[in-house]
Amino acid sequence: MNSNTVTNLTPAAAGGANNALVEYIRTQRQTAAYVMLGLSIGLLILTIVFAIRGFKTEPAKVDENAPAEVDPLNPDAPPTPKSIADPKQGDYRIAALASALAFLATGAVGVWLQIWPQRLTPEAQRTDARIAILSSGGLVGSILVSAGALYFYKWSASLIAWLDKGEIKERQWAAYPLLMIVGGALVLFLSVLPARAEERTNSLMRRLVYGANLALSILLLFVALVVVNVVVGIRVPNRLDTTESGFYSLSDTTKEFLTNLDQPVTAYAILQDGGRRSTDDIRRLLQTAADVPGTRLKVKFISPVADKTELRTLAGKYPQVELNETGVLLTVGEDEKRHTFLREDEFTESVPSGARREQVFVGESRLLRELAFLAENKQKAVVYFTQSSGELDIGGGGMGREDTASPAASGARIKAFLEKNYLDVRPLTFDPKDAKVPDDAAVVVVAEPRGPLSDAAVAAIRKYMSTPRAENKKGKLFVLSGARFGADRKVIRTGLEPLLSEYKIQLSERFIMGDQTRELHYSQCAVMFTPNAVRARNPVALSLGEKFVILAPEWRPVSAMPQAQADPHAQAAIRAIPLLMTAPPGRSTWLEEENPSGRVNEIFAQLNGSAAVRREKQVTDSPRPVGAVATEGDVGRVAVIGNGAMVSDAAADPSSGAPITFDLVGVTIDWLRDRPAVGAGIESKKYVTYTFPAVSDETRVLWMPLGLAMLTVVGFGTGVWMIRRK
Repeated sequence: MNSNTVTNLTPAAAGGANNALVEYIRTQRQTAAYVMLGLSIGLLILTIVFAIRGFKTEPAKVDENAPAEVDPLNPDAPPTPKSIADPKQGDYRIAALASALAFLATGAVGVWLQIWPQRLTPEAQRTDARIAILSSGGLVGSILVSAGALYFYKWSASLIAWLDKGEIKERQWAAYPLLMIVGGALVLFLSVLPARAEERTNSLMRRLVYGANLALSILLLFVALVVVNVVVGIRVPNRLDTTESGFYSLSDTTKEFLTNLDQPVTAYAILQDGGRRSTDDIRRLLQTAADVPGTRLKVKFISPVADKTELRTLAGKYPQVELNETGVLLTVGEDEKRHTFLREDEFTESVPSGARREQVFVGESRLLRELAFLAENKQKAVVYFTQSSGELDIGGGGMGREDTASPAASGARIKAFLEKNYLDVRPLTFDPKDAKVPDDAAVVVVAEPRGPLSDAAVAAIRKYMSTPRAENKKGKLFVLSGARFGADRKVIRTGLEPLLSEYKIQLSERFIMGDQTRELHYSQCAVMFTPNAVRARNPVALSLGEKFVILAPEWRPVSAMPQAQADPHAQAAIRAIPLLMTAPPGRSTWLEEENPSGRVNEIFAQLNGSAAVRREKQVTDSPRPVGAVATEGDVGRVAVIGNGAMVSDAAADPSSGAPITFDLVGVTIDWLRDRPAVGAGIESKKYVTYTFPAVSDETRVLWMPLGLAMLTVVGFGTGVWMIRRK
C-alpha cells in the first residue's frame, strides 16, 4: 500500500484530530519523512563544518609572552617556544557533538517514517505521528538544553564580566546559552503535547509521555541549579559570616585593594597542619582573599612536614624564610623578586582588656599593609611634620613651646602609628634665613600650631605646593588646626589662611560652641563625613565609612569656598568639597571669636535675649563643615581639618589601641600621596569563647520539635488522602 494513501478517512475522524501537525504527518507521511531527512542532512553538514573547525590541525599560535619550554633531559638544547591552542576549538567540538546527535535523532525518525509500514486505522496512524513528534522533538529539545547548559558553564567568564565587571558587550555570550536552554525546553514541551491525547488509553504512549516529562523536569532542574548557582556565586559572597564580629569576612577596603592589584601576588603559607586557632584563621584569611573576584592574589599552602623539599627551595631563594619557622611569604611580580615574610605571631596582638590582656587577630590589616608596601617597591614615603610654631611635637626638638612634655602637646603616638604603616615620619624645622621644604617630602603636615607660621615658612610651603618636583608632581599639604587662643583671647591664625584660600578652602578664625557648653569647658561636637564626600566617592570617606563618628572639642569651621568667592589667584582646575561636618542631634551651635572661659552664662543670656546676637553668632541647628579637601583634576592636593588636638597623645588612651582619628590621618595622607587607603577601618577580630546557657529553653527544646513533627505528620496525611480519594 502506498504510504500516502489514507484509509477509512471520514470528515468526523479528521475533525477529531487533536493537532494539525499530527494530521499533516498522518496524511502526508512521505513528505514528512523527506522533511525530517532533509533536516538531518542539514544537521550532518553542520556537524562536518563544526568538526573541521574543532579538529582541524593548524600551525600552532606562539605566545611571545609565555616562557619557553626547556627539555629537562637536555637543558642545553635550544628552548622550544611555548604554544597556545585555539580557544574556540572546544566550542566547535561541543557544537559538532550536539549537531551529530540531532542528526541521528532526526535521521532515525525520517527513516522510520519512510520504511515503516503505515498502519490501517486513522487512530493508529495518529499514534505513529505522535510517536514521531515526541521522539524527534524530545531528543532534539534535550540536546539543545544539554548543549546550552554546557555552553553556559563554559562561557561563565563572560557572565562574570557582565554581571561583576559591568562589561555589557559580554552579555551576548551569556544570553546565547540561555536562549538554547529555553528553546530546547520549549521544543521538548511542545513535542509532548500531542501525545497527551492518548495518555489514558495507550500504555506505550503513557510511558513515553511520563518519561519525557521526567527528562524535561530533570533537565530543567539541573539547568536551574547550574544557572542559579553560577549567578548567585558571582553576585553573592561565597561565604556567609554568621559571627557577630564578622570574623570570617573581608572589609570592602580589602576587597577593593585586592581587586585592583596590578601585579600578580603569591602567598606561600608555611603553616603546620592542625595547628593553633590563629593558624586556622590565617588559612581562612588567605583563602578568602584569594576567592575575591578579579584578584591577582593566589595562595599556596606548604606543610613544614610534608613539603620539606619545596620549603628548602624557598629558604634558599629567600633568606628571610627559616626551615623551623612558620608564617606567610608574600611575593610580588612575575619574577617574585620583591618579597617579605610575616611570622605567624605577627598576625595576632595582645591588647589590654580591663585588668587582663586578650589576643586579637589583626591578620587582615597586616596583610594589606605588607602588600601595599611591596607594591611601592619597599620604599617608605617621607612625611614631614612642621615643628617651628608650637605644633604637636613628634620628637624632633619642636620650637615655640614650653610644654612639649605635656601629652596635649605631643604627637609621639601618631608618629608611631604612621611609622607602623610604613611611612617615614620626620620633623621639619624652618631655618629663618633659608626656609625650604625638602625635595623628598611626599606630604607636609601642619598639626595644631600654637602660633602663626613665619612668613618664611609660609613662603617655603607655597613654593613647595606650586613647584613641580620628581615625576612632575606638586606638593601635598595637610593642615589640622583647632581653636587655640592668644593673649587677646581670640583664635590664633595659622598664617596659612591665604594659601588655603588659593585652594578654595576657608579655615575660619572663629570656633564652634553648642548648648553642651554649660557642662563642658569647651564645645564638644560629634563629627562625621559629609554626604558630599560620600557622593563624590572620596577615598577618605569611603574607606572609613559610616563607622566614623568622633566626639571632640575645640572645632574650627572649615568650608569649601564657592567658585565666586574663591581667591582670584586660585587655579581653575582646583575643586574643593566639604569632608567632615558636625552632627548635632537636634542641638544648636553657634560661632565665637573669643575664649569663652568664665563667660558661658553671659553668652547664654545674650543668645536668649537678643535676636541680633543670634544672627551675629550664626545660631543654627544644621550641621557645620569642619573639614575639607581640595583636588587638582583627580589628584588630591590639600586637606584641612578644624581640629588637631584629637590626634595628640592626650586624646589617645594608651590602653585601648590606636583611635579612629589616627586612621583618619593615615588615610588622608595616603589619599594625598595618591595611594589607596590600606588598613583603615579594619577592626581587629577578638577571640570569643561561646558558653552554652546553664538553663535549657523549654520552648526550643521540647515544644518546637514537637510542633514541627505534628505539622509534618498532618501535612503528609492530608496529601496522601487527597491523592487516594481520586
